[in-house]
Amino acid sequence: MPYAPETRRKSLTGTSKASKTQEIVDLFGFAGLHQLGMALDDLMARPGQRGQHSSYPATALLAATAAARAAHSRAGALKILSHRETWERCRANYAKYSNGVRLPHRAPTYDQIDYFRGLLTEDPQVMARLQHQFQRVSLGQARKLGNLVPRAADGCHPDERNSIYTDGTVIAPYSDVALDVHPLTGELFTVGSRAKHPANARVQHCLSDMSLDGKCDRGLNMVGVYTWTRAGRVVLATGTAMGAEQWTVLDLIDSLHTILSRLDTAHELTGGAIHTLINDRAITGWSVDYLMGALGIQVLGKAVGRSAGESNVDMAISEMVMSSRVLRRAAEFGVQPSANGLRAMRHDELSDMGRSYRKLPLGVSLYPTTNKFDLVHSKFIPLPPATHDVNGTVCEHPLAVDDGALFLVEVDEEEGDVVKSALLPCQSSTRVRETTGRWGTRNHYTIPCADGAFTYERTWQPRGTRFTADSTETDRAPKDHVGWQLRPLNRADDVEKWINHDVDMSAIEACDKRFSRSFSRRNDAEAYNAWYRERLPRKGRAASLSTAGQELDFLLAGVLNNSITWRNHKS
Repeated sequence: MPYAPETRRKSLTGTSKASKTQEIVDLFGFAGLHQLGMALDDLMARPGQRGQHSSYPATALLAATAAARAAHSRAGALKILSHRETWERCRANYAKYSNGVRLPHRAPTYDQIDYFRGLLTEDPQVMARLQHQFQRVSLGQARKLGNLVPRAADGCHPDERNSIYTDGTVIAPYSDVALDVHPLTGELFTVGSRAKHPANARVQHCLSDMSLDGKCDRGLNMVGVYTWTRAGRVVLATGTAMGAEQWTVLDLIDSLHTILSRLDTAHELTGGAIHTLINDRAITGWSVDYLMGALGIQVLGKAVGRSAGESNVDMAISEMVMSSRVLRRAAEFGVQPSANGLRAMRHDELSDMGRSYRKLPLGVSLYPTTNKFDLVHSKFIPLPPATHDVNGTVCEHPLAVDDGALFLVEVDEEEGDVVKSALLPCQSSTRVRETTGRWGTRNHYTIPCADGAFTYERTWQPRGTRFTADSTETDRAPKDHVGWQLRPLNRADDVEKWINHDVDMSAIEACDKRFSRSFSRRNDAEAYNAWYRERLPRKGRAASLSTAGQELDFLLAGVLNNSITWRNHKS
């Protein structure tokens, strides 16, 4: 399993992973690949096709094509398959899952695989059918391993078995060759190519518009949806984001949800088979509202901070204030630190804040990271006070949402700032469904009071509207601007002991960091992206020139991953 320490196992050679050869042999005997090949049964025998029919079934050619990701290249895969012993093992494995069908005694050639790839990529309907079948097969594998089965949902304690996570990775273009127009003659000419004619130059014309996600990477943004099982990662769906990543993520989740809805008669009664989507800021605003309202899926991720241009940036601890504190500390000791020294002293200043809780003002949040601290200029929303009756009088407790968490707030008598006095962890988050079919949540919090603690309830009833890319930001804005930002499990839950019990932030055990225990699974998506880039012939650069070819490469990497996971399960 790529980058999966939980599933490492010792082989006969003493290594912790299967060899390239073993991965290829396993592909030919992977039940998921045989089921995927069912969508291509008619591909090799279409009416009107000329020439001799292939002696290799589409499923076998699909396995040979996917083997390129195990061997890092098509040529490398064919070299391994050309070994007689290896090919005999592939034939034997293939026969076990194909009702005894025996493949030819020689592996397919480069031209045969190239022709097969052309059949897959030149017809958009074939690729769409392959993608859909891949989703159905992958969901079946995930369920076989205990994931994505309908269960009761609790937003405070997400069940990893009902969680999915997503991420995109930008794959550099197949080549950096470009076309330009001669300023005098108006003729096209190539840049960075030895082709004698521009028409022969290998130019990748289609690139994702990364500016819509605030990025400047160049290439195609390949997006995957994953779930983590007891045997490792299962790739559930793949796609290509030509624009903003959120649209592709939502399309893939919609498709998975539709398949699951058809499988389960109880699916709509329990809150669904997918409870939680783990994502880092690509899904925000109206898309959070849609996923809960329409599909009953709670988004788990870090909240989006404030931009420097927002009007409510009245920070008691801004970067300017932090810099002045650091300079003051340097002056006290009579030193003139370097740039690196200033960064170290900034870390010391944050460490002092982390040792004992200082009531931070609204809009400022502090979290520990691996070897430093993360000072976040967070979004906050003042709320009406929570009230309860005490001997006939109304007792009020001022509240605010900050960085996705609910806080008790008060006014600092010395500074005059509104500060966070206590974090209110969500005690339960239940999904409820209206008669209209829309989902919502009912969250409960315990508010401490000198006259007795009481329960505070907050409901969220999202619209659940699915917008398209041509809609406006104004139309997409959620009506309940609090509901989508208040999360039952949020980043502040990691430092609850620091805020409410004055425990040194660095002394908080990993088992007490409830948010990170769930959210850290997203790191596996980044690990998978790194693994995929390493499996390309030129690490990080596309192995195919066309968009459809790159989509096929990314999908077949998912097939290889799922084959490895299935081997772990059988072991």
